[in-house]
Amino acid sequence: MCIFNFLVPNKFAIPIQFSRTISSVKNMKLQDQFLLTMIKVRLNLQFKHLGHLFGISSQDAGALFREWINYMFYRFGSVPLWSGRELIQEIMPKTFREEFPDTMIILDGTEIKLHRQSALRTQSQCYSDYKSSTTLKGLVGVDPRGSFTFISMLFSGSISDKEITSASGLLEMFQQLLDRGRLKRGDGVMVDKGFLIKDEIEKLGLKLHISPFAPGSGQLSPGDVALTRKIAAHRVQVERAISRAKKFKIVDNRIDLTLFPCINQIWFCCCFLTGFMPQLITEKN
Repeated sequence: MCIFNFLVPNKFAIPIQFSRTISSVKNMKLQDQFLLTMIKVRLNLQFKHLGHLFGISSQDAGALFREWINYMFYRFGSVPLWSGRELIQEIMPKTFREEFPDTMIILDGTEIKLHRQSALRTQSQCYSDYKSSTTLKGLVGVDPRGSFTFISMLFSGSISDKEITSASGLLEMFQQLLDRGRLKRGDGVMVDKGFLIKDEIEKLGLKLHISPFAPGSGQLSPGDVALTRKIAAHRVQVERAISRAKKFKIVDNRIDLTLFPCINQIWFCCCFLTGFMPQLITEKN
């Protein structure tokens, strides 16, 4: 109800102007329309089954879902995800503050599987060697407590971590935050080894926290091993956040091609909805 009241602040106003007439939905309560949408997101039931549950046709259930997910994306997108460095530092877990006090965001990429594309060019562009499947790839960032502070749109699965960092608008966002004083030069960004973005990050005056690469001998020094373990222990929070978003089965299973036109909206909403859940990390007494 908290989410519904945010989406529909005025119970007498109809928030969605449907792009086509859906006669069976005309007398359907807004709460029921929202419930159908959330059931689809959470359980990924077939539209035929959802139509049976709510007494409408499968075509109308699909149309209703697409209209609502677009509206949710519009409303959720109006909420700034970046909470500001002061608040990030205030809620930073004790061990994180002791080891990486300057780190404001932890980045990682994630992939969502698609049904096989009929067009060979699209199939080739979306093929991920890492997943050995046709995928879409997104870039996300979380604060030290595991809350999403950046959610990119989705790109073809073949894109590299370096390329997606540039294409996602993340670097532009960092520059805007620096200009507004919501991020300061010297603040840190934590990433996995695949993100070869040191030059781009340092050009902004920020610091990159990345696990050391092994020298030619192939052996890390004891200090580098310790640093790698520390980074891995904190980077797991972004992986946990992604795992939480993928508990919404609509993005955990292979995405049906009928939902392809609104997949960006679906992915963003799944990540955003995790913000209504309890914190991933809570300080122990």
